[in-house]
Amino acid sequence: MDALKPSIHEFLFPWLQTDNNSHFGLAVLVFAIYYSAVCILWIRKANGEGSLPTLRSISGLDALDEAIGRATEMGRPVLFNMSGGGSSGMAAQAILGYTATRTARYDTRMMTVTRNERMIPMAESTLREAYTAADKPDSPTIKDVRFLSSDQFTFATGVVGLLHREQCAAHLIFGDYYAESLILAEGGCDIGAIQVAGTTNNIQTPFFIACCDYTLLAEEIYVASAYLTKDRTRIATIVTQEYGKIFFFVLIVLGTLLNTFGISIIEDLLTLY
Repeated sequence: MDALKPSIHEFLFPWLQTDNNSHFGLAVLVFAIYYSAVCILWIRKANGEGSLPTLRSISGLDALDEAIGRATEMGRPVLFNMSGGGSSGMAAQAILGYTATRTARYDTRMMTVTRNERMIPMAESTLREAYTAADKPDSPTIKDVRFLSSDQFTFATGVVGLLHREQCAAHLIFGDYYAESLILAEGGCDIGAIQVAGTTNNIQTPFFIACCDYTLLAEEIYVASAYLTKDRTRIATIVTQEYGKIFFFVLIVLGTLLNTFGISIIEDLLTLY
């Protein structure tokens, strides 16, 4: 019966376990405390007058104005292509908001397509906010959000057809893409549209690089909101993420060096609970 009794740490901290992947370990708790402290520090600094690190130049995001300007000069529409939900969908929404402020300013037609029906009300809300701020609340662009298909290849076929029928001058591709990425990029390339792409699926990035004028790499799509708006609080969250990476990098290097010399203190601490 004594063997069935929980130990003191199991009784006090039942969520600090290693025998079940659904529980958090001590290492996760330590990192959560570190990350929270760094996040609070930088957000407090952002809300004050302290200086923040400068985000490096990202050519793909800088090219958005070029793409919209070209469409405006040619009198042809912009096609904003976003796929997927979750974090990739939120990142695409942020870029959509910035793009809408520019198309509203220049009175450039923009169509928005998605293969996730849950993104439609979010996209319409983003567009409505941007066009209302530009004193154009009745613009048809707000409702020009099209759900083509949830099937990836049917969606890609619909996008290519739309690109050719409307002769879009700019094709902006952001979100989570899979095998359809090359079909989408080739469709815009065929009509000579300037294309800017970014995806959270790095396996598909080479296809965008091959066919698009500008491609966001790796996590650059997540930086888009802070980079485009220059909002200090959003920049603070990006800085916090970078400090989290530094934390793990130092931990990995230190643990590797110590284990090389037979000292397993880092490993022991990571598996303490």
